[in-house]
Amino acid sequence: MTTEMILSGLFSIFSSFFGTFAGGGSAVLLLSFFLLTAQGSYLLFITLTKVSTLALALVSGNLHRKVTHLDWKLCFWMMLGGGTGVILSMYLLQYHLDQELLKKVVAVTLLSLCVYQAFFAQKILHPQRTNPFRLKEVLVTMLVFFLLNIIHGISGGMGFLFIAYSASFLRMSYTQAIAYSMISGIPILVIQTLYLVNLSRPSTLWMLLVVLGSILGAYFGTKFQYLKGDVWVKKASVVMMLVLGVTMLF
Repeated sequence: MTTEMILSGLFSIFSSFFGTFAGGGSAVLLLSFFLLTAQGSYLLFITLTKVSTLALALVSGNLHRKVTHLDWKLCFWMMLGGGTGVILSMYLLQYHLDQELLKKVVAVTLLSLCVYQAFFAQKILHPQRTNPFRLKEVLVTMLVFFLLNIIHGISGGMGFLFIAYSASFLRMSYTQAIAYSMISGIPILVIQTLYLVNLSRPSTLWMLLVVLGSILGAYFGTKFQYLKGDVWVKKASVVMMLVLGVTMLF
């Protein structure tokens, strides 16, 4: 067990805690942490990030499912679109893309997430949507999930953009949008994680530490969200994302 393994396990608690109530960002935070502090390939780091994200989605998604109204038809089409996007991203990863360029992509994503959390997250909240979705809404949502999962597969999580889209255009509640994103993403994450683990062969102990940290962060982060005590955490997270994003960009 190395120091970087222990630190990544501890950081996964923070990143998962944040990601559960932000609806995204946990993968980007954890991936940026790996790129800044650990030794290894981009493929290894994206694999560990996906392992963490899968653990988060399983824990937090299950908690959200118990209290959230879901249209399972919409979930199915989101899975179809997102799965297609992830397959394309896995194809692109085989070409060993420029890691410096990918770092810039992650940095821009971090700064975008920072702006979103600082200025927009509290302005798009609605009650839970219970009326059926129109065909146009379903098709557009499938396309959006397809595009976001291409980026998600290469540079980490883009869930926050789906939350912004869902709350702004589908008129969902904040937690409802998070639930759709997480639950629809689980089958996609399972397939991609298994593929990446087989491709990069990360340390079992490293994966275990990241998973344990993600489970703890996801559980307490989701509970904390429903207690409505997340304001100060969001502010602290915005500062952290700003620091990480600027550091990786310049």
